[in-house]
Amino acid sequence: MRQTLANQLTIIIAVIIVFLAVIFSWFQSTGIVGFVPGPPDEPAQLIPHAVFGYQNCRNCHSLDAQAPFPPDHISYSDSVCTGCHIPSGEKIPPHELNILRIYAHVSE
Repeated sequence: MRQTLANQLTIIIAVIIVFLAVIFSWFQSTGIVGFVPGPPDEPAQLIPHAVFGYQNCRNCHSLDAQAPFPPDHISYSDSVCTGCHIPSGEKIPPHELNILRIYAHVSE
């Protein structure tokens, strides 16, 4: 009797594992999980400040920040930023930049 229950439990667990593997692989193949943005339609802006020591982009950039990112960037993590945006080589810390001047130039 115990052996039968153990066999049934093993089969049920195996079916659940296979089911979950199929579901997760479907999510991955459709791009629902692990989204990586494709190449942009136009070149991304250069990062106009030092990057070393400022790798947490969302500390300063969010939808309601002084230096916001576009609404379509909300799902991107900090690790994705430098995949499109290249540091300009500037050594100026972000908090010493004239953000209004930079964004006025960008919007022209």
